[in-house]
Amino acid sequence: MSFNRILIEKKIREFLQEDCMFIDISSKSIPTDSISSAKIIAKSDGYLSGIEEIEILFHVLEVDVTLKKKDGDQIQNGDVIVELRGKTKDILLGERVGLNLMSHMSAITSTTRKFVKIIEKSGKIVKIACTRKTLPGLRLFEKKAVDFGKGDTHRFNLDDMVLLKSTHLKFYNGNIAELLKNMKNNVSFTKKIEVEVEKVEDVLIAVQNGADIIMLDNMNPDSVQDAINLLKKNDLRENVTIEVSGNITQDNIVDYLISEPDIISTSVLTQKPTEFVDFSEKIIGYCAISFPWDFMGSKYKEFSQTKKLKLFIQGNRDTIALYENFENHYNYYFEPKKYKIINGADHFYSGFEENVAQEVNEFYNSITK
Repeated sequence: MSFNRILIEKKIREFLQEDCMFIDISSKSIPTDSISSAKIIAKSDGYLSGIEEIEILFHVLEVDVTLKKKDGDQIQNGDVIVELRGKTKDILLGERVGLNLMSHMSAITSTTRKFVKIIEKSGKIVKIACTRKTLPGLRLFEKKAVDFGKGDTHRFNLDDMVLLKSTHLKFYNGNIAELLKNMKNNVSFTKKIEVEVEKVEDVLIAVQNGADIIMLDNMNPDSVQDAINLLKKNDLRENVTIEVSGNITQDNIVDYLISEPDIISTSVLTQKPTEFVDFSEKIIGYCAISFPWDFMGSKYKEFSQTKKLKLFIQGNRDTIALYENFENHYNYYFEPKKYKIINGADHFYSGFEENVAQEVNEFYNSITK
């Protein structure tokens, strides 16, 4: 299922603003030009969701993103999920929003997959679905996570379809036929109508009066079986979709699968995910300033020796190959195995063994004036 990237980005911008209204004061301790590489790593097993959100989040912050996994993938503790490169402050600004959202979504996806596996093991052809019991502001992400878990998203909002509950029925004195007649006269033919019933005998009335879907709400497994048998006896089972809902858990879902409803819905998927999937973000390398190629000379060599600098070559191998004298530069100025190639712009980056960022900036500024 494809989701609206424009809406996702809008929501993510709101999340960033919630976490940092004006400025990250903690990151004032970090040099403005500091550039880092980082990895997001799984800290537990599960199924992944939230990768697109991570990509959009760091795109908004102008951080380069390399995705190592995709939504729906099974992951294990220690797996590298994402690699990041950009301004250190921007990487840190997006860290908590990204990790929180991906962890929450992955928990939902993992829980959904657990339900799906139970159903598959039973051999029954039944779909697991979530409900509208989602956290305000997070419905898009929670429903999306269910989808990646191979579950059904059910309706996204109140205008997706008609779902008549006991509250609506009270205004018609319990007359299901009259309620359905009214709804058919007041909503578009494009909208399906689902009716929630709590008594077995009401199932027949709802189907005979045009309900497209019947929700058997809070019925025990025996009552669900009786309701479905009643429809079969009247040759109406194939005319309607049967949804079972209410207090369905991993412990009792098998009991409800016996009668083979079409859908089993549960709020557990989004309200109380049983699986927990954790992630961490680790800075794996940093530099305080990028030196253009014309800075490669004796002054850099002299300074690097006194300040114990390591060379980071910024650029992919094809880019580096464009510089005819690269090998000569390397062999002349640097000892073997003292450099590392990382992706990015065409600059030499200096990564420090000790925190001398301010000194490097001052030195660089003094010789380039």
